[in-house]
Amino acid sequence: MYNDTAALSLRKQKKAKRLTNLALLAAALVFSIWYIDFNLIEFLTGIPIFLTFLFTDFLPPNLDNMDSYIRPVLDTLIFSVVASCISSVLGLIIAF
Repeated sequence: MYNDTAALSLRKQKKAKRLTNLALLAAALVFSIWYIDFNLIEFLTGIPIFLTFLFTDFLPPNLDNMDSYIRPVLDTLIFSVVASCISSVLGLIIAF
């Protein structure tokens, strides 16, 4: 009997927590939309402009200066690997 009431209580707590999280997420979304003064019509009318910009300026890529890109790309990859290793070590330290 005790286990049934404990399980029921636990389910009610989980449901309340889920609803609270959902309400907080919805409130954050509404606040964000209000704060940035989001306009759906303006967003939808800007999609063709964005696609034109994307496909005319970025595709096909200009590979004339490939030599000047290699070093920064390698630096970025090295930094990401080092940062991942450091965060993994710190995560293990904090976990134990």
